[in-house]
Amino acid sequence: MPFPQRQPPPIPKGQGHKTQDLLYKPISPHPSSSPLIYKPIATTNYHSYILSTKLFFALQFYIIIFRGAMASLRMNTTVGATLMVVLCIASTLSGNVVEARRKPPNGPNRFVFYFHNQVYNPAVNNSVFTSVYSALPFNLSQPNPFSFGVRSTFEAPITTGPSPNSTQIGVAQGIWVINSKHYYALLHIFTATITSGKYKGTIAILGQEYEPLAVRYLPVVGGTGDFLAARGVATSKLVYIDHIPPAHWTLSFDLDLYY
Repeated sequence: MPFPQRQPPPIPKGQGHKTQDLLYKPISPHPSSSPLIYKPIATTNYHSYILSTKLFFALQFYIIIFRGAMASLRMNTTVGATLMVVLCIASTLSGNVVEARRKPPNGPNRFVFYFHNQVYNPAVNNSVFTSVYSALPFNLSQPNPFSFGVRSTFEAPITTGPSPNSTQIGVAQGIWVINSKHYYALLHIFTATITSGKYKGTIAILGQEYEPLAVRYLPVVGGTGDFLAARGVATSKLVYIDHIPPAHWTLSFDLDLYY
């Protein structure tokens, strides 16, 4: 059965807001042999938009000062001056809140980590494990050569290098399910929580992969922290596997991200 090859991430279209009208162009592929990476080369007038927002609130600020001063002269009391100070503070705070909301994400366009999994096996006294399998579905009335319905729940360390002894930067938590009766297809749903290093936050990955392929692709559907609202594709490869119980393996994840 043919499977689609990797496609570049879709180019987001403007949704009525200048900060979302991004211009993209392909750049050279990185050494992982992935195809074109689409990277933003400019945000349409983003800084101009911020500048115009600041000017708008500055103008509003001075108008309030002028009105407060006029009220103070007419009232000849401290009430007008107090009102002017309160209004000025409110205007300044509202401007800061709007500007904070417009702060763009500062995450990377490429992020790489390694996933290390060790399966729990009751036949082996392994006190250290990172995943557990569910049993096969009961009362199947037909052959099940691809273990349809089997699922695994995992909480595996992720590191900066292929060795399990390399620097750990977080943990991957989620599940995968064999969801085809005709071939080895796995539905992956997990979150990579990055707790150390230059970037910190979470990366949400959800998608289906065909297990026999040497290179597999999974969609990146979101993120938090430095990866806020991340989108893109995760290129996964099998780095190492040992089937001797307790089985363990290492996967690499090379992420192409945009925001």
